[in-house]
Amino acid sequence: MDTCLNRPEKSSNPSNTTTNTTFLSFLPSKLILSKTIPNPHKNPPYESRSSQRVKKKKKHKMATYSVYLMAESGLPRDHHAIFVETYENGPSTGHLYHVKGNIQEGMISEHRAEQPPEEIPGFCGKEKLGVVAVAEYGRVLGICEGVPVPKKQFQGAKRLYPREPLRRCQEWVAEAVDALKGEGVLIGSD
Repeated sequence: MDTCLNRPEKSSNPSNTTTNTTFLSFLPSKLILSKTIPNPHKNPPYESRSSQRVKKKKKHKMATYSVYLMAESGLPRDHHAIFVETYENGPSTGHLYHVKGNIQEGMISEHRAEQPPEEIPGFCGKEKLGVVAVAEYGRVLGICEGVPVPKKQFQGAKRLYPREPLRRCQEWVAEAVDALKGEGVLIGSD
């Protein structure tokens, strides 16, 4: 409040009236006069009732990173990977989690910073899987590394483990996504 002009200040109080404690210029500064002043910035008298809306309380929204299933063209099947959009190196950049290699020699897991997926040669598409809380993001690598990589499954043309289903990058990604969901790290879209 401007003590010389006795004008009310803008208040962050959401009610229609604001209780302002004021120091009147003609009173000693230690004497406090409390009075209720209508807040002219909230619901002015010319505003119709129909235009007045009750504001809902905003839900606290946690900071998250979007998680995508990403596909690159490949043979005999497309290559799948998990892409977490962290914006570390610019818009739409992030980290890629996948396995590479082949089932004749075995595969290894890899994690690396990546440009926007759309700029990767052979990019086929991406599908949003959900989100990971920024606070939980540090767990993603450990969970992905905990998923066994596809081992060597052939010796020449002969299958080494004929009773086991073949596992490639697509199966590994599906298992990694299940593990992330199971640990509560990957959650539904925001």
